[in-house]
Amino acid sequence: MRATHLLILLILWLPATLRSQDAPSLGEIARHARAEKSKAAWHSRKHFEDVREWAGFSEIGKTMQEGMKAAEANLQTSAGRQYDAEISKSFQSNYGDIVAACVKLVGELKPFDLVVQIGKTGGVEKLYMSPATAVSVCLASKVSSGHFPTPPQPAYWVKISLSSHP
Repeated sequence: MRATHLLILLILWLPATLRSQDAPSLGEIARHARAEKSKAAWHSRKHFEDVREWAGFSEIGKTMQEGMKAAEANLQTSAGRQYDAEISKSFQSNYGDIVAACVKLVGELKPFDLVVQIGKTGGVEKLYMSPATAVSVCLASKVSSGHFPTPPQPAYWVKISLSSHP
């Protein structure tokens, strides 16, 4: 199979893989891409680089899954539940109008989660969307540069769920 055909198949396969959050399979592709970087296998350096870059998305999915698990674990503690209440209040007061503006712009709020790692002073260190929707993309740039209450510990993961139902 020519590298061009392989690349097309991988690109078609990516959305389904990311939806199923099958990061280990993407990791396998990345390892294979690194191992098979000869021109005979890829026909050109550009094809190899394109697939290698694409396969790097597996790390994003893996980190998001780890953040989601950490956020869920944080909710199992009393400090985590208390902080979740603070985050909810802070998010509503700081981003409620932005969410409304994004929804007005897009026309519909499809449910999504923001998985956010908050630093020791309340700044956003990492932010992931699941799934990426028009509203989550609209909102993410504002939240990523935002500030939240100081978390119980540094590098603290929280999950903020948005839906059209209160």
